[in-house]
Amino acid sequence: MILSKKKYSGGCAIMMIAILVCILLQKRTEAQNHFDLIFVEFPADRALPRPSDGIIPVMDRYLTKSRIVALSAGSEKKVILTPEFYAACDPAVAHDGSTIVFAGKKNRKDKWQIWQMKRDGSEKKQITSSAQDCIMPVYAGSRFYLDDPAPTPQIVYTGIVDGRLDDPVKTPLTALYGTDTTGQSVDRLTFNPYNDFGPDVLSNGQIVFSSWQPSDKGRLALLNVNLDGTDLMPYYGNHEPPAYKDMVRISGNKEYVYFIESVSATRYGGGDLAAVSQKRPLHSYRKIVAA
Repeated sequence: MILSKKKYSGGCAIMMIAILVCILLQKRTEAQNHFDLIFVEFPADRALPRPSDGIIPVMDRYLTKSRIVALSAGSEKKVILTPEFYAACDPAVAHDGSTIVFAGKKNRKDKWQIWQMKRDGSEKKQITSSAQDCIMPVYAGSRFYLDDPAPTPQIVYTGIVDGRLDDPVKTPLTALYGTDTTGQSVDRLTFNPYNDFGPDVLSNGQIVFSSWQPSDKGRLALLNVNLDGTDLMPYYGNHEPPAYKDMVRISGNKEYVYFIESVSATRYGGGDLAAVSQKRPLHSYRKIVAA
């Protein structure tokens, strides 16, 4: 996690969060050899969550008045992509760089929902319309069945399971869901009695995510599952310390899966940067950067 302090144009202090979700977009043109940085910022005076029994519930990380911002290489001028939203975060860029999915609240009393916009912030459309919070979206390839006329592009996200609580801390249970880009078809993909969240997509189309696996100490593991919810498997298990493994991001060169790890719950999951090989994830752990 990278933290730095800036100011809104009105003088209000803010804190920019450029975690691993901060994404490099594709080149605008072949002649322009630079990229855009997409990140989330929120006012620095926001009350930050504190651990409950050593755990910070997933939804407690989501603060009001967050916004999604773009910055071009070599420029100091930020472009606010979500000025009309009460809160917005979790940007994820499509493979062709043309669109961005994100979690947003248009109004204060709204639930977090999944939205999509053009890379310049235009043409926003709401994808999910759930009675529960929906966060952490990623573009996840396409699903295809024999009776389908064509493959259907999918978005995978973290959602609150209606009426269920995570047993250890009695907070709302989260699971992974998949939907098409219109939000018409929604399928639950994981059925852990504890929290699943934070998905990203391997080059073979499988989803890697953080999953709470209670043991003698209780730890977050990395699991993987097919796009339709089948073949759930351990990816980097809960038997290896440290206890917290979060913010999974997969390298574009098909070599590594990166994540943030820590020995105890921290605000926004901050900690050390670590990685495992996509070829041998259970036997290739290495720490990249220590906090």
